[in-house]
Amino acid sequence: MTEFLAAFAVFLALHSIPAAPAVRAGIISRIGRRTYFVAYSAASLLALAWLFAAALKLDYVPLWDLQPWHAAITFVLAPLGGLLVIAGLISPNPLSITVRSSERPGAVVGITRHPVLLGFAIWAAGH
Repeated sequence: MTEFLAAFAVFLALHSIPAAPAVRAGIISRIGRRTYFVAYSAASLLALAWLFAAALKLDYVPLWDLQPWHAAITFVLAPLGGLLVIAGLISPNPLSITVRSSERPGAVVGITRHPVLLGFAIWAAGH
């Protein structure tokens, strides 16, 4: 449990500290935008991998008995969440990080302000 809490703390810090505009701007001014995003992405992926590995080492504690209909929920919500994540990443969104940048928001932003976050939430709810 200690390793999981440490991995979670590192992952949370990686997503909280650079979120402060002054901190992020200071780092970008020192190392450059491209280097920042490459380094930040790599550090985030490593922290996420560590968090998953630590979570898999924890004891399994069932919260409820599995029923056959639970699988149907996952088969509906997981693709819907995945679709929103992909649409959010490829659609221009001035309010979020995407593959394409533009001041004019894409169509999926008309449905939700943060399609990637909503997609992950729907995907997680299905699990």
